[in-house]
Amino acid sequence: MEEKTTGIDLFRHIFEISQQTITITTLFEGLYLEVNPAFEKPTGYSREEVIGKTTSDIKIWEDPNFRKNLIAQLLEKGKVRNIESSFRRKDGTIGYTIISGKIINYNGTQCLFAFFEDISQQKAKELEHNYTINNLPLGIFKS
Repeated sequence: MEEKTTGIDLFRHIFEISQQTITITTLFEGLYLEVNPAFEKPTGYSREEVIGKTTSDIKIWEDPNFRKNLIAQLLEKGKVRNIESSFRRKDGTIGYTIISGKIINYNGTQCLFAFFEDISQQKAKELEHNYTINNLPLGIFKS
């Protein structure tokens, strides 16, 4: 016999099987409360390494002011969609992501519920293409 799935169960299943990185952090401090298994692949950090730490503790944002600006946008609009940012992986290399998020109440605490799409490969190709174009020995003309 099949078990009845509640809304909480359904959320937990989606959270665990999503290929997209999902995090829940406290809104102002950036304290990691939850990360899904997909968090580890782009960042190099396991769940155990980040839960109870802040984004500042692990220095995940390449630009230290990024999160402050993101929170300002969230407070103004309630949610954000498709914000591009660079992040620092555990090994120190830089990756790129697209962030969408919303302010939620999680266990009585104001939090950021966020989805991250890793665009590091696309960004690397874009940067390589721009480098090639900018360093051509001859000009490019379009007629």
